Formats: sequence, C-alpha cells, structure tokens
Amino acid sequence: MTNFYIYGLADPETKMIRYVGQTNNLKRRFNAHIQEAKSYRSNNRKINWINSILNRNLIPEMILLDECESREELNLKEKEIITTLLECGFDLTNATSQVVRSVRRFHFRIASSLNF
Repeated sequence: MTNFYIYGLADPETKMIRYVGQTNNLKRRFNAHIQEAKSYRSNNRKINWINSILNRNLIPEMILLDECESREELNLKEKEIITTLLECGFDLTNATSQVVRSVRRFHFRIASSLNF
C-alpha cells in the first residue's frame, strides 16, 4: 500500500512552518523544492522564501505532519492543516493560503453586514 504524506517546510532558525504540501516520496519532493527555488526567480512567495533561506547558506527543514492511506484523505487533511495553521497565525507561502484568507475576509464582511 502506498502511503501519502503531508509535510511542512520550516525556517531552520525560527522553526516556523511556511509551506504545507503533500507527496508520496518525502526525499524526492524536498529535493524538487530546492531545485525549483535554485532554478527560478519569480514573484512566487514559496520560491522567494526558500531562496531567502538558501542565500543564508541554510536549507528549509521538512517536518512530517501527517500520513494518509488515500488521496481523498490526503487532500482533506492538507486543507485542514493549512486552515488550522492560518488560523493560528502562520504566514504560509502556499497559493491556497491566499484563497483561504480571501474567503475568510469575505465571510467576515458578510457576517459584519448582517450585524452578528
């Protein structure tokens, strides 16, 4: 049976998680993140963050957050973890974290207009 993993990439000095992802091969995915950051210069928050660490002659730390047995469970758990970390104030670089923040602001505006 193939295991799937949810992982975080953390700053090696602050230990704060800045990215949450999923894979079935942690080592391969970690190396892909490093190579992607070294190969591209862009406005992508994740790439810029990884490059800021590499420029300090450090590498991000990969932290195993959860293991899942199916892709369905994997996708649900990853969203739950991202949402929880954002609610706790983590400054994630995930593209999906921007969507979650926007949805949260939208819901807040609706609730405010209804005088809850």
